[in-house]
Amino acid sequence: MMKIYKKILASILLLSLLFTSCSKEEDNGDINNDSEMANLSFSTILLDFNTTRSQQKDHVADFPICSEADPAYVTVILTGENYEGPESLNIPLTDSPGDYDNDGEAEYFTLEDDNLELPAGLYTLEEFTVYDENDNLIWVAPTTDGSLGSYVDSPLPKDINLVAGTKKYVDVEMLCYDKRMVNEYGYLFFELENNLALDFCFFANYCDENGRHFTADYSVDIWYGVDDSGIPLYTNVGPTPAQHEESGEYNTDPLCFALPELPEGLDENDPYVYFEATLSDWDDNYGDVDPLMISGTLSYSDIIANFIGDEAVDYRHLRFGCGDDGGEVGCDLDDPDDDCDNDGVPNREDQCPGEDDTIDVDEDGIPDCIDDLIDSDKDGVADSGDNCPSIPNSDQNDSDSDGIGDACDDDFCDINNANLDCDNDGVPNGVDQCPGENDTIDVDNDGTPDCIDELIDSDGDGVPDSEDQCPGENDTIDVDNDGTPDCIDNLIDSDGDGIADSIDDCPNTPANTTVDEDGCEIVPEVCEIGIADQGCSKYFLSETDGFVEISQPDGAIPDPYFLIPEGGGFDDRIGSITIQLSDDLKPVVTINLNEGYLADDYVIEVRDESGSEISCVAQIGVDPPSGNNPDIFENFTTTANFDYPFQVSIEVNACTTD
Repeated sequence: MMKIYKKILASILLLSLLFTSCSKEEDNGDINNDSEMANLSFSTILLDFNTTRSQQKDHVADFPICSEADPAYVTVILTGENYEGPESLNIPLTDSPGDYDNDGEAEYFTLEDDNLELPAGLYTLEEFTVYDENDNLIWVAPTTDGSLGSYVDSPLPKDINLVAGTKKYVDVEMLCYDKRMVNEYGYLFFELENNLALDFCFFANYCDENGRHFTADYSVDIWYGVDDSGIPLYTNVGPTPAQHEESGEYNTDPLCFALPELPEGLDENDPYVYFEATLSDWDDNYGDVDPLMISGTLSYSDIIANFIGDEAVDYRHLRFGCGDDGGEVGCDLDDPDDDCDNDGVPNREDQCPGEDDTIDVDEDGIPDCIDDLIDSDKDGVADSGDNCPSIPNSDQNDSDSDGIGDACDDDFCDINNANLDCDNDGVPNGVDQCPGENDTIDVDNDGTPDCIDELIDSDGDGVPDSEDQCPGENDTIDVDNDGTPDCIDNLIDSDGDGIADSIDDCPNTPANTTVDEDGCEIVPEVCEIGIADQGCSKYFLSETDGFVEISQPDGAIPDPYFLIPEGGGFDDRIGSITIQLSDDLKPVVTINLNEGYLADDYVIEVRDESGSEISCVAQIGVDPPSGNNPDIFENFTTTANFDYPFQVSIEVNACTTD
């Protein structure tokens, strides 16, 4: 029945939210005074699925119910290197919906929020949920962490590229929230509903046929219920097998989960969580194994019993193959007559219960597991690996900087003794230019010992010549605060056009491109692209092959511009266009094509208010955009200053990708 629920949710409970900037620019947007900023807002669309719902009811006995409540606000979690707002944003919606983008569907729009005026850059939408006025969760955007994420085309997290001076609309697909599938959306909703999540941890060993114990690799599945017919909370989660670099021993960290607190109506000893743990192969440790599974239920008392004090958490120890029947031992460490680690030492005498304390590799008469715990001088280094176990290294001088205190250093040499040669380079300490280092080594053959080379600072900027990026210049000066010394900035020429990046307006101009004095490509004044290539068609700004007057945008949500074939209509649009003036009054044109279309050639012309031609750009053979970049972006930096209104003509040869 659960599988049926999933199929129905996938097919008819799909909601669509527009996250202001639709993965492509679909709005010419307000012009922000700060050219480095962009604005976000949200609009929600609930598709009409009532007809579909009635058709499907005959196929299931218990149909998932969608809330009939109106959405009141959204909760959003955004991340990004330029994001400095609250961890979670609650953004109110308008009281009534309206068809603001003329698509025949009513949308709720979010109200203005200062936290959504953001610097241009790349952001990630991590979580998106919708609530009614009573704070009830009604819609959810599923994530890739949940099983329901596969029922939408673009589950969260979702990258958003904000372009300066624009509003941006990003589609966010939603599913109705149904408590029966509480943890299949990819969120731990019980944390939100119960105000408490309980930590519970596992650790596992494996015993081979000879009774030898190994640290085990395994996977765990957990359900909210008393068997595997309950609500899945975690599926196929396992630890990360590792090998200690120094000792070579294999290890895993305890595997911990957040579990829901005790449900209402149950006693503390009533089970309400079911788990299955399955042993995995581990080639380097114990090899291939027969599949073994340990299952069980957990009550609130079982979970709480793993807490040590108020915060620390112990772990449930699983033992695969360690019992007589190949199952779990279930050994009681408090039973003095039992031998939980099978080392032949009863618990009452076992110095390391759970580990074999008969092993004494260093033959010092003390089990290795005890050696690993003894730290006589309390310096954090066990006696078994401490050169000086009676004196903390931190309390000693380390004259030769080898990490071992002088009192415990077998190779210690007093550098202050002028007659000694502590670095064995044949030069007594008293005349050694590099006491502690071999100053006869001169790899670069410049006549100066390498250890001295490393100290020379010819330009006095505090950076030795051996590390100085600009020998002879002060490379600590970084006036533009870009993290690179100014002297290096003046040398970097990424595109090889002879103009340093620090003064190049276009530092990534393609090779062999003719550039102007600012380092930008000189585009010939050719304002035609001819007949569209085979498989392509011509599209124009607002369906006209002439000029369109661009006026000062006003209102919170200005009308967008679109690419439409000549004689076509709104339903024939294949892309959206943003046209605006930058802070320095230069025309900026951004074009985003709908999915399934790519630009082949294009021409953009801009004219001032008088209608006289000012500038044009013709581009033949357009490369497909990468990431969230627009399909076409032109900034007319070489034109004269403009003012509203001005005129723009756009012609694009666009091809389908089918």
